[in-house]
Amino acid sequence: MKILIITVGNRQIGWRCQDGIVRCPGVSANPKDNTPDHVSHLYAEMNVEQPKQRYYARHLGKLLYDECQIRGDFSNVELLLDRNIIEQECQNQDSLQEIWLISTDQPEDISQEYRSSDTLWLAGLMVGKIKQTWQNLQVHIQNLQVNLSDTNKVRENFGKFVLLLEDKYKDSEKPTILIENKGSVPAIASSLEIYLAALTRSFTIKRITPQEPDPMFDLQTGSARIAEKFSHQFLNQYFFPLERQKIISAWEKGDFGEAKVWLEGHKNKLAPLDTLASYLNDARNNELRTVIESKITDWLNSKHLKKLASSETIELWKSYHCLKKNQGNTTAIIWESAFSIPIDAKNERFTTAFFTMAQTLERLLFELYKKDKWLEKQWITIPEDLVKMGIGRESFTPRLEEMSKIWSANYNLDLSFSELIDVIRTRRNKIVHEAKNVTFAEIRDWWKKANLNADPIDEALFLPLRPVWMHFSELGEKPLLLSLYEWGLEILKNEI
Repeated sequence: MKILIITVGNRQIGWRCQDGIVRCPGVSANPKDNTPDHVSHLYAEMNVEQPKQRYYARHLGKLLYDECQIRGDFSNVELLLDRNIIEQECQNQDSLQEIWLISTDQPEDISQEYRSSDTLWLAGLMVGKIKQTWQNLQVHIQNLQVNLSDTNKVRENFGKFVLLLEDKYKDSEKPTILIENKGSVPAIASSLEIYLAALTRSFTIKRITPQEPDPMFDLQTGSARIAEKFSHQFLNQYFFPLERQKIISAWEKGDFGEAKVWLEGHKNKLAPLDTLASYLNDARNNELRTVIESKITDWLNSKHLKKLASSETIELWKSYHCLKKNQGNTTAIIWESAFSIPIDAKNERFTTAFFTMAQTLERLLFELYKKDKWLEKQWITIPEDLVKMGIGRESFTPRLEEMSKIWSANYNLDLSFSELIDVIRTRRNKIVHEAKNVTFAEIRDWWKKANLNADPIDEALFLPLRPVWMHFSELGEKPLLLSLYEWGLEILKNEI
C-alpha cells in the first residue's frame, strides 16, 4: 500500500468559474510576467468585495469551501498539482490508499498579513474533491497551528506527525510513503523531508514532484493549467553516497549484520543485496545448511535479482551442486563453508581463517573416506575397543590424524605436503584445546616448507584444500557463497 503526503500551498487548487475558466486563489495579477488576476475574478464570482491584503488563500479558501458545503458538491474544485499523481497512483497494483494533507492555521497573535496565506481551507477543498472523486481513499488533514517563521516549532510538529506514522505501522506491513511538497513554503517542505528521512530504514519514501505546465496559464483565456507530468526520487538517494562507503566497508570486513543495517534504507535499489547480506550473516553463524537448502534458491528466482544480475550469471549460480536437492549434496555444502576463509584472511583474522580451512580439510577427507570406501579397501580399520562398544561402519568417524596418513600413503606422495597437513592438524588441535592463535608469519613459513606460495593470503589458505577438492568433480572452482559475496561487492563498488 501507499500513503501520499501533500504539503498544501497557495497554488494547490483551482476553481472552475461560471465562464469555464479555472482560477487559483493564490494567483494575483503581475504585469511583469503576464500573470492573470485570478483573485479579483474569484471574489466577483462569490459576490464578495475583495479585501486589501497581501494574500487571499485563507479568506478565499473559506468562501469557496462554504460554497461547496451549500451546494453539497466539490465538482468546481480542480487539483492543479496533484490530480494526475493521485489518478496514476490509484491505478497502480500497489495502489494508493491514504492521503495526508499538511495545511497551516497560524495563531491569532500572528500578523494578519501572514495568516492570510494559511491553507487550512484549501486543504478542506482538497479533502472534499478527493473524497468525491476517489471514494475509497482515506483522507486526513494535519493542521500546523504554529508560527511558520518559528522553524523549531514547525519541526517539532512534524516530529510528532512522523512518530504518529511510525507508531501506526510498527506491527504491520510498512507502506510506501510518497511526499509531494512542491507548493508549500520552504520551512514546511524542508522540515517534512528532514523528519521523514529518519524513516528511510523502515519505510520506502519517495518524493513526487509535479512538473508545472509551461506556460502555467492558457495564453488566450488565462485559465490555470493542470500539471500533467511528475517525477519520482527516492529520499534515500540523498544519503546513499555516504552510506555506500559504510556498506562496502562492512561487506569487505565480512560484517554482514552491519552491512544489512545500512542496506535497510536502500532496498528500493539494492533489495537483493539486503537479502544476501542476511543470508551470508546466517551462514557465518552456523546456519549454512539452512541458507543453502531453504533460502538461496528462492533468492535466485526473485524478480529483484534480475535487475542487478544477468540471466547468464543467475543460471550459472543455479547450476551449483550444493543447490541440487536429493543428490547427496553434503560434500558441496562442506565446500560452501570455505566461503569465509578469504574474507577472514584479507581482514587479518588469520586464526579464524586457518581454523575454518582446517575444519574444511578434515570434512573433505571424511567425505573422501566414504566416497572411496577406505574401510572396504582395508586402508583403515575400526579399533577393537570401538567395535566392542557397538560402533560399526555407519557410525565410525576416523580421526584427522588417521585420515591424513592414509591420504599421504594413497593419494599424495609429496612428503612436504603431507607434513603440512600434519602441521595443520596439530595447530588446529591447539586452537581448540589451548586457545592458540595463528600468525601470518607462521603460515608463510609452513607454506614455504611445503613449496606453496603464501601470497596473496586469501588464495594461499585454499591451497591445502585443492588436492582433496580435485577428487570431487561436482564442486565448483570456488564456493557459491564466495561467488555471491564477490558479486555483491562488485555491485556496491560500481553502484553510482
